[in-house]
Amino acid sequence: MKTLTLLGLALTASRLVAGPQPPPPNTFVPGPQPPPPVTQVITPSASPKPLFVYEQRPFSAAAKLVTAEQAQAILGQFKAALPKLGAPRFAIQVNRVVIEDNAAAPATGTTNSTPAAPAPVTPLASRPPTLTDKLTFREVEKLFGRPLRIAEAALSDLPESMFTGLEKTSSRNPLDWIKTDREALSRLADVVIEVLISSRSVSVREISGDRVYTAPDIQATAIRLRDSQIIGQANATDLLARQPNLGAALRANTIQEFTESVALVLMQDIALNVK
Repeated sequence: MKTLTLLGLALTASRLVAGPQPPPPNTFVPGPQPPPPVTQVITPSASPKPLFVYEQRPFSAAAKLVTAEQAQAILGQFKAALPKLGAPRFAIQVNRVVIEDNAAAPATGTTNSTPAAPAPVTPLASRPPTLTDKLTFREVEKLFGRPLRIAEAALSDLPESMFTGLEKTSSRNPLDWIKTDREALSRLADVVIEVLISSRSVSVREISGDRVYTAPDIQATAIRLRDSQIIGQANATDLLARQPNLGAALRANTIQEFTESVALVLMQDIALNVK
């Protein structure tokens, strides 16, 4: 009995010495976690390889001899220059004079003191066919006159005998004939535009090899009749020399377009040379 009492006292004393026991720590039980986000990676489909289609197309705008913008600028320049020229009357002659130079140099070193006879004048009817077979003289006059009329220039309508051609005058000096012709022409116009039109062969190097084209050979000269001064010149050869692709220019332009383009270049030259 005494032993049990002592054990009880000992247990009580040990509790008093040890002090109160700390409460158990709060334990946190996590709830259900949301599933991790799923990231969907979209793999781009392989781009299709480019498909190249090769085809031949005619050069249109790039091969034009004179563009629309250039034509408008030339017409404006010429219209502004007309008052400085004295508002002249223009006349157009086509293939008016053709002179064949058959005079050959002497084979020996001696000099012939006899003056050479004037070269005979060949009528147009005896010449080989040229582009004028496809483009009549009146069409050339119309194509040259169109830009002049747009620029408000005065045009004189010449009689057929003074417009084109030349009668056979073997007994008359051609230079005297030209002088007389211009004197008669000066009563109707102040400036004459002499147009010589024919054709020539042009060889162009292309991918498939050299190709020969028939190109219009058009030369235009504007002459003031009162003093026989040249106030403007233009030709199709110089016009073609400006083209980056000669073959494309020859394919893309008709004879009519060549003729009008030469007329515009002639008007530009007149406007630039006016004083």
